[in-house]
Amino acid sequence: DLSMVPDEVFQRPKAPEGLDLRHISTGIEWYAQTPMYYVGNPCKATAERGKRYTDIAVKNLAAIIKNVKENTSTKDGGGVYAFGSTVTISKATICNNTSKVAAGGMGISKNGKAIMRGGKITGNSSPNGGALLIQGGAAFELIGGEIVKNTASIVGGGIHVNSNSTLTMKGGTISNNTAKNSGAGIYAAPKSVLNMKGGTIANNKAKSAGGGIYASTDSKLTLSSGLIGGNTAVKQSGGGVCASKATVIMQSGLKLASNQAHS
Repeated sequence: DLSMVPDEVFQRPKAPEGLDLRHISTGIEWYAQTPMYYVGNPCKATAERGKRYTDIAVKNLAAIIKNVKENTSTKDGGGVYAFGSTVTISKATICNNTSKVAAGGMGISKNGKAIMRGGKITGNSSPNGGALLIQGGAAFELIGGEIVKNTASIVGGGIHVNSNSTLTMKGGTISNNTAKNSGAGIYAAPKSVLNMKGGTIANNKAKSAGGGIYASTDSKLTLSSGLIGGNTAVKQSGGGVCASKATVIMQSGLKLASNQAHS
């Protein structure tokens, strides 16, 4: 879900200082409720003119959000944070964003759902989940696109799957991400779920354990198909996959190749 302050769409007077605009309808909702409104002489207001203003605003907004980049958040979600929302990523680029807590590129929470079919999440950073944080019962499905060159100063350089949340990977690439601790590609927190049915997890580097994937206590991994290759755990074990009291099911369609760990 996307929100727009009505001032940006219909040039409404600015809110008085201290007024909270979070509960004011967006420009699109406003048009849907009062299509006869438009900027100018109210005597000349028509639904056609109201729609024209809305269409222009939506077109401009789409151009802006096509590339979400170079933002900084003091909380979760440096680039995008979806709270109880449904999000589809097809061609967008989410790049060079920073969070000081978690979810450098994007965060999904409160039973939200997201599907990535294409595009790229790259160059983002945070302590946990350099590219992406999935938490609060949320679900993320990776079908296509790239999650590359993101950094976590603690865990989950690419993706951090938090407790009671789910990552399903059917395609796409998670590569060249780094974590100063564990899980450079994917970090699966306690009681999280990861289903890998395709795609590639490659060339990720963790300074501790789990270059490709790190699975924590009581997490559940089902690795059916795809490639986990060329990943590195610099100081500890599990260049490809490191599991600590987790449930891991590996099936014949999975390929593990050229992963390295400290010996």
